[in-house]
Amino acid sequence: MPVWVPFVPVQPYGPGMSDFTIRAARPAEAPVILALLRELAIYEKAPVFQLSESTVQRDMFGAACHCDLAFQGGKPAGIVTWFWTYKSFRAARYLFVEDLYVKPEFRGQGFGIQLWRAGMDRLAGRNVALDGVVDQQENYRKSGFERVLNHIRYSGVPAVGEAPGGVDALVRAPGIGVVPWYQA
Repeated sequence: MPVWVPFVPVQPYGPGMSDFTIRAARPAEAPVILALLRELAIYEKAPVFQLSESTVQRDMFGAACHCDLAFQGGKPAGIVTWFWTYKSFRAARYLFVEDLYVKPEFRGQGFGIQLWRAGMDRLAGRNVALDGVVDQQENYRKSGFERVLNHIRYSGVPAVGEAPGGVDALVRAPGIGVVPWYQA
């Protein structure tokens, strides 16, 4: 059963913040979400970007993840996406912050930290995880985060055919595709 974290639109205070708002994204804003995440992918030099308006509609309104948007004077200024995950070693549910992005023309005005704070306020009291950005490590510490792992994340699509060493066979899982089946 999906668990929704309620979100009340935020109107941050401070210089230049009078027209800055943060709120949950709406299905009609799929093109805005797609554009912001495409900009982020370009900024991060992502080797692959497969998101489309239809996948935004399918996934980003609670089915697979959640999405909040920031606006300055009615113009899209930033985005944050997050989803539920489970940390088996800690036996705990976590909210994983996947993306946090502020468009270049809105940087240096405090919007990014306001978007971060609104998200952290929304998630307060819950376990939160994220893949950190090296430049932001001090800000993560200030927000109560600590580094917990020292590894590199890999992703890919398993090849069909001969099983690599240590793998018994490759099996087809409904809804998932081909996955390795390891000996216990």
